[in-house]
Amino acid sequence: MAHPLAGAGAAHALSGGTGADPVYVSLPPGTIPNGGLATIRNIRTGSSVPAVMVAGGFDPVAIEAVAGDTLAIEVQLDGGGNRSLRLPVPSVRRPIVVRTDPPPGKRDVPLNARIVVVFSEPINPGTVGSIRLLRGAAPTAGQVSLSADGLRAEFEPAGLLAANADFALSIPTDVADLSGDPLQQPVTAEFATGSTVIAASVATAQPALLTNPFSGDLRTFVMSAIRQSDGRVSGSFSIFYPATGGRVFGRVTCFTIGSLASSRAPMIRPPWDRNTGGGRSTTVHLTAVCPTSSAWPTHSLRTPSARHKTSALRLQ
Repeated sequence: MAHPLAGAGAAHALSGGTGADPVYVSLPPGTIPNGGLATIRNIRTGSSVPAVMVAGGFDPVAIEAVAGDTLAIEVQLDGGGNRSLRLPVPSVRRPIVVRTDPPPGKRDVPLNARIVVVFSEPINPGTVGSIRLLRGAAPTAGQVSLSADGLRAEFEPAGLLAANADFALSIPTDVADLSGDPLQQPVTAEFATGSTVIAASVATAQPALLTNPFSGDLRTFVMSAIRQSDGRVSGSFSIFYPATGGRVFGRVTCFTIGSLASSRAPMIRPPWDRNTGGGRSTTVHLTAVCPTSSAWPTHSLRTPSARHKTSALRLQ
């Protein structure tokens, strides 16, 4: 059940709102281009949740609310200042696609890139099989999986994509939410491959909200990097300081991935580390520099072995 909301010239998606279930709130990319950190607050209950913004939007976050409640979204902006939205929780609406990765129009996509769809609310796992990756009119062989929270579907091709080719990710209205409501409208996201192959990658699985252990000040952290088959590394990171509106950009120059047993580096442990069920983990060493070429400390991040990605981190 999704609730598109009008405001700031863009659609905002809510879902739930008919009982004790959580409401899901999201902003599509580009909604507030200079947004850094959003705080969503239920005016009736006073409860609030933060959402780190990336590319002017944020993926769905859950907050308790019922139909008729009003949610206040306060966005702290790059350079200082705020932007406010007030969104009433309306009656039931159908789910929408918040974003795709690769985004529409993306060029030079690696031949083994992850292909992801983010929805405005949890989706019925039995309906995501209708998602297709097309080259022309021909479907690409592969399988679709859904994240445990039901918000993200990933299409995994059976092999490398064709080089220097045009593709279209097709998400039809056959996709439905947990109540059986179909997607509000079909979505097609076109992109083009290049010729590179990713040998390894590391990225924030969710944009991180960090707390300075000395001052208590918040800061956000988002990064991604890839190592190509020829050893070249490219990537970037961004840190936003809500208290001042300052933002730091930089590039990732190298990273290595090894087992915990072989690493003596200190760990920054993500919250989900407590719930991995004893599964094997890896250590990812990152070295990054700011645009001024000043050194940026090397960090070691603990991540699940299946995906070399980080989650929300709290510096110790």
